[in-house]
Amino acid sequence: MSLNLSYNIWFFIGGVLLLTAFSLWVYRSTIPPVNPFYRRVLLVSRILSLLCILFLVFEPQLQFRLEKIQKPVVEVLVDNSASMNLKDDQSTRAQHAREALQILSQNDNLRLNADVTYSVFSDTIGPIDVEEIDSLVFNRDGTNLGLALNESKLSNQEKRVAATILLSDGATNLGDDPITVIENFQSPVYSVIVGQEPKASDIWFNEIITNEIAYAGMKIPVDVYVRSRGFAGQQTGLEIYQGSKSIAKKELTLPADGLEKKVTIYIVPENLGKQKFTARLRPLNDELVPENNQRAFYLNVLKSKLKIYLIAAAPSQDVAFVRQALSRDENFSVEQTVSINATILAGDKLPDEKRLKEIDCIIAMNFVRNRVPRALKSWLENAALKSEKPIMFMTGFVNSAQALWQYKDIIFLAQQPLISSEIFVKAALSENGFLHPIFKTNESTTDLATLIEQLPPVFSTIRKVQFQPNTTVLAYLVGSRTSQIPTNSKNSPMLAVSKSNQKRVVTILGDNLWRWHMLLQRRGEGNSFYSELITNSVRWLAARDESKLLNVQPAGDIFRSGQQINFTAQAYYDDYRARANLQISLQIAGPEKRELVFSEQGDGIYTSSPGILAAGDYTYKARAYDGVTEVSADSGKFSVVPLQWELQKTDVNISLLRKLAHTTDGRVTTIDSLEILMSALQLNAQRTEEIKKIRIWQYWLVLLILLLLLSIEWFMRKQKGML
Repeated sequence: MSLNLSYNIWFFIGGVLLLTAFSLWVYRSTIPPVNPFYRRVLLVSRILSLLCILFLVFEPQLQFRLEKIQKPVVEVLVDNSASMNLKDDQSTRAQHAREALQILSQNDNLRLNADVTYSVFSDTIGPIDVEEIDSLVFNRDGTNLGLALNESKLSNQEKRVAATILLSDGATNLGDDPITVIENFQSPVYSVIVGQEPKASDIWFNEIITNEIAYAGMKIPVDVYVRSRGFAGQQTGLEIYQGSKSIAKKELTLPADGLEKKVTIYIVPENLGKQKFTARLRPLNDELVPENNQRAFYLNVLKSKLKIYLIAAAPSQDVAFVRQALSRDENFSVEQTVSINATILAGDKLPDEKRLKEIDCIIAMNFVRNRVPRALKSWLENAALKSEKPIMFMTGFVNSAQALWQYKDIIFLAQQPLISSEIFVKAALSENGFLHPIFKTNESTTDLATLIEQLPPVFSTIRKVQFQPNTTVLAYLVGSRTSQIPTNSKNSPMLAVSKSNQKRVVTILGDNLWRWHMLLQRRGEGNSFYSELITNSVRWLAARDESKLLNVQPAGDIFRSGQQINFTAQAYYDDYRARANLQISLQIAGPEKRELVFSEQGDGIYTSSPGILAAGDYTYKARAYDGVTEVSADSGKFSVVPLQWELQKTDVNISLLRKLAHTTDGRVTTIDSLEILMSALQLNAQRTEEIKKIRIWQYWLVLLILLLLLSIEWFMRKQKGML
């Protein structure tokens, strides 16, 4: 320890002498006179006060030299994945790991000469106290050895690491290749082999590939990739289950060790919606892990064909062309009824209530006329208003405002329209029209505005139509000489879409739209804009799932046991604008139950994280509120499967463990040799010298002493009347 001053020490000594002499001269005598003892106390107080001030002026610093002995760090990485519970001989790999941990904790060289830290890893990594090692259960699904090594490298950048001891079977199945991560590693890696080279026989699924979407009643292929060890040439059975019901089965011959066999099996899904299926391999005798003989997957099953009913109050060319456009799509099943006159109906019989429930979409044409058969009109009103079926309403020729107004409840008219003589008009899209899926056709992907401008004019008698607020106009009627929207064009809608709860309506106000198809066919053979406009309208009407204003999805259909589960929600207004400031709740039901609230991220996006759930099948229900009013909801299902990854790669990967050790100049060892290797490990402490400076003049205690000395002198002088 030493004391340093900011200025020359001789100046300080001179100051001390001068201040001491000054104090002696001041107190050589006092007025009034005081006894010698009292005068000496005053003198000492004055000298100390002045010297304290002088001491502060010279900015004194105390300097200490501290010698530190820093032990090197030895990090132990413990594999906590489920593959460690596999038995290679008489003991499991986890038992070998616990034996190795006991050797490390009792090794004198490590205990006395190193700071030993422990971390456990699987699909994640985290520190653990040595006292908690006995509580490890080795049940996590997934081994990300690359992540463990990379996190070790990042967390120890500022430390002197002498060795990284890896207790693992090397069966990594997630993340980056550990060999690429190990470059420029901070220390040698000592790989402790827990387990033995593969001896036991096993079969397992490597991958299952199929379409995410299937159609009910239609055959769909499922490609299953199977691997085996020790069962080359033997027979086993593959079955696909939906719940507890077997829906497909096939025998297969297992491949040779190290090879993969692709097996295609066909299933016919029946139930609609998101459906869970399970592929299972028949277990064989002496198989190492029968639990990896099954794998789950999900399919979104849709109706095989949309049932469309075309009903026309009179025949026309538009009816024929719409029927032709629908017949081009093999996923449409079309029935039609056309009124020839007031008493004769051609085509199919009007559907009864039972058949009406099976219909996905109704196309009503040419109903805006004075003489519509009562049976057709009554049937349409019942289907639209009572059964709330989606309807595409094509007016055809309109010669009476009253004739159109009578359907106000079906197409959501707000007031009676204005009618005039028939003229040529063209179509012009609104801003919403350019964004709506109805106009997303193959022909419109290049330049939709140019395509609309090239459409030939159609006929219309309508001059002014006003819809209710739940209706969005996608196209307007404009003069035939220009495609620019005039100032009053918003009074003349041509194509509008309406939504009310789950009911959807497409209204087309115009006649002779078949001219679009004919002219476009002449300009480009195969132009399908007209046909796709009709089919897109039908799909939009029938696709009720798309009408959801709240779309909530988990990050996947199937999660691994122990995997973090995250949800994303997207909220919309009726016109598909992102909707913010909603309160969205999430209820999860299954083996575990959770109730959560979504957090808003902006732009109508919300997130929630239920965390880790137990294995099993789950359903979820989300509700969105604006204040206290529920505005939309969504629901779905997902599954958490046990040991999805750990049962795929079960072999001890000694080759990888050797490469890790060799790349970092480390060693590969077994449990039997671990004690000798750790005792011989060079763990040299590092001695460092640290200089610590204390600036005395910055401490408040010095100022307090100075004030105390001055106060004592002032108090004593006042007592004797010397002020």
